[in-house]
Amino acid sequence: MRLLNRVLTVLIACGVAAAGVVCVQRLGAERRSGAVEIVVDYPEAVALAAASGEDVVTILRALKAAGATGVAIYESSLQDLLAEGRVRLAPPTGADVPSGTVVVDARELSAQVTAHVRAKVGPCEIMLRNPDLVRIPARALTIPNLTVGYDPGTVMQVLQSDLTVIARPSVAEVRTRAALQLAVDEAAATGAQQVVFAGPAVLGYRELIPEAAEMLSKAGLTYCSVEFGRQLGEGALGRRLKGRLLRLHSINENEMPTMTPPKAVERFVRAVRERNIRVCYVRLFLEAVKQPLEQNKQFISAISGRLSAVGFAVGTARPLEAFGGSAARYLRTIAGVGAAAAGVYLLVFLWQVSVWWGWSLLLIGAALATVGQVAELGNVSKLLALLAAVAMPTLGLATLRLGMEPFAETWSGALGRGLRAFVLCTALSLGGAVLVAGLLGELPFMVGLDQFRGVKIAQFLPLLAAAAIYLGRPPGTGRSHPFGDYVRRWLDALRQAVRYEHAVILVLAVVALALLAIRSGNEPAIGVTGAELRFRSLLERLLVVRPRTKEFLIGHPLLIVGLALAARGQVRGLWWCLALGGIGQVSMVNTFCHLHTPLMVSVMRTGHGLWMGAALGAAATGVWIGWLGPWLQRLGEGGAGRG
Repeated sequence: MRLLNRVLTVLIACGVAAAGVVCVQRLGAERRSGAVEIVVDYPEAVALAAASGEDVVTILRALKAAGATGVAIYESSLQDLLAEGRVRLAPPTGADVPSGTVVVDARELSAQVTAHVRAKVGPCEIMLRNPDLVRIPARALTIPNLTVGYDPGTVMQVLQSDLTVIARPSVAEVRTRAALQLAVDEAAATGAQQVVFAGPAVLGYRELIPEAAEMLSKAGLTYCSVEFGRQLGEGALGRRLKGRLLRLHSINENEMPTMTPPKAVERFVRAVRERNIRVCYVRLFLEAVKQPLEQNKQFISAISGRLSAVGFAVGTARPLEAFGGSAARYLRTIAGVGAAAAGVYLLVFLWQVSVWWGWSLLLIGAALATVGQVAELGNVSKLLALLAAVAMPTLGLATLRLGMEPFAETWSGALGRGLRAFVLCTALSLGGAVLVAGLLGELPFMVGLDQFRGVKIAQFLPLLAAAAIYLGRPPGTGRSHPFGDYVRRWLDALRQAVRYEHAVILVLAVVALALLAIRSGNEPAIGVTGAELRFRSLLERLLVVRPRTKEFLIGHPLLIVGLALAARGQVRGLWWCLALGGIGQVSMVNTFCHLHTPLMVSVMRTGHGLWMGAALGAAATGVWIGWLGPWLQRLGEGGAGRG
């Protein structure tokens, strides 16, 4: 068994090291993709021009000076052209001008309308006798979203303002390869480098997505994936593009009336810093604004200034590039073997498993890790990442009762022992975090195309396992025990009389876990309060990246206090204190499971949580051991004496 334990230890260390190399490569890729674009909506710029009494070019130049980098333009619809009078129905005059003929005011527009209607609706032709007349199918006049290309005048206004064009091709009526090619070609002809699809789906949805990906790549157009605005087919298109896309964040027009400029600025900056957003699609404040141009200039300037202040360049955004090459596959294989070894080590650490079973499980895990990488089986990497995310923090929490030699005479001595045990536990948990980040450190995860589905399991299973281990583990310093010993102690615990303090502790634990569940994720079931938002903003201003509250205010301090009490020989109720203290450990691993968050942000968040939690834990330990504990003890003795 000793040989097996040594081999498992070496494999875990090698796996963490290999995953660490992948993480370093990822940091480089994220650093090279640090530029952010600030894009405004062209129709809103037109509305701002009308409200300000200025022409559109003047407005766009003012927004450019404030920090905007690009303008999103839409295709014109046939209905728009009819409403503007640029296209009008021609009265039928017999065979020369049949029903369904329209009059177009420019030869170029005639060709544009003809091409789009022909590709999207059906036969369409320019009348030979009069090129200003275009005969189109009658039903084309009834399709509300039938687009016929971009207005050259709009494109010229954007270029005159020295801003880049972001094309917003319509997906309506794009059902054929010809229509798809036309949409891509016309978007590229505007000079755009990025596209944001207008509509509920991506271009090519459903069956033409492979062709759409190929055409976009050949045209040099980068697809922008809208965060929180899921479009049909975006996952399939992103995978076809192999993750070479830009993540875009916007506050939609329904939310803008509820926003203030400072709140909107914070939202954009947080999205860029914490979720790899590289295009900020900025809606303007247009509702009942006294000085609309000045206020919107200040708004955009505030976004640009805050982004620069936190280390991002405002300019042309570039998609994340694949990193590591073929070597990354070998590194992930080693990391996968390390994750499998962690699972086996936890098993043999707790239970008296035969050596034969230990070696067999290790070989199975190593084979699974190897086959998963060779055959590019993404679910295998997710499974091994889940194993690492559960096994490593559980192993760290399981070791906490070992090596504690009461009794420490002073509170500083108890604190020293507690901190040493805390460091060991944290090192094991962070090893699991590195394994997860290395195994799943690929573009699809980093740009949100794929997700680690085991986040919730990794958040709660280690806590439940730690509570079960603390409650059921027989006393003593021996490592492994027969499973039956655990069962007997669990049954003994169930036979104990329930006291009021047990009920209170149980209720508090259930409430804590419930809050942990419903408050986690990007869109929690219960939102944060105003006071908490202000507290978060304060932490972000002071630390740039705020730590997680459940780590530095709850988990880490509680764990340190519990370990210090154990060093003092006060073990009564220690199991629940250490189990709830494990919230900080699983939260650290959970931070690295959010793979769309830049890795450096996760590192800074975890680091701030550790030093702040350790400081609070040390202070709480001093207060409890030095003052509150003795006071409660005297109070209890006094009450017993009076009784």
